[in-house]
Amino acid sequence: MEVAALRPLPCPTCGQRHDLGVWLDQPGRRWLHGRVVEAVCAGCGAASQLELANGTMAIGSVAPGPEGSFRPDLRLPQPGLDVEASPAGLLVTLGQRTWATPMHARR
Repeated sequence: MEVAALRPLPCPTCGQRHDLGVWLDQPGRRWLHGRVVEAVCAGCGAASQLELANGTMAIGSVAPGPEGSFRPDLRLPQPGLDVEASPAGLLVTLGQRTWATPMHARR
């Protein structure tokens, strides 16, 4: 996949736009539930929630609670995005890159 095909998602806190690979490369990424990942903005360090599905991604927030529903602020198509969810976590593939985000211990 060519870099030009990557769609940037804006950080709700600082407004900087990063493609999905940048969001997923940051330390502190964790799987919340279903297809929702918490990731950190490379610009300001604020945590944001991302909902990932085959061919689409969204940035937004999660309602309070153990299995809170995701509320998208912005949803964008992302050609080439493949997402596999399992009880153990999330496997995300975009172009030649793959990220595995295991389930975190619940507090």
